[in-house]
Amino acid sequence: MRFPWFILICLFFPFAALAQSGVISGVVTSADSKKPLPRASVFLSNSDVGSATNEQGRYMLSGIRPGQYTLVVSILGFEQYTKTILVGREPIKLDIELTPKPLM
Repeated sequence: MRFPWFILICLFFPFAALAQSGVISGVVTSADSKKPLPRASVFLSNSDVGSATNEQGRYMLSGIRPGQYTLVVSILGFEQYTKTILVGREPIKLDIELTPKPLM
């Protein structure tokens, strides 16, 4: 009688684990022109989760365990953006504007 319950638990456990992961998404734009920034690097510095923005400047980080992280966004020619965020079960939408670096 215990064996069928064990099989059911093994089958449904992965779905329960997926339900507890967080998602961060948004758009990365330039602060001065308000245009999207494609191929910007977006990652959580104290984890192995990261991605790059698409041609419309959109990004999505998924499969994040709940906890506190430092989000880092960088692209050549712009100031690096960092923000400490608290990830839970609710999705986080974070639109980011990057400031261009002054040329010397």
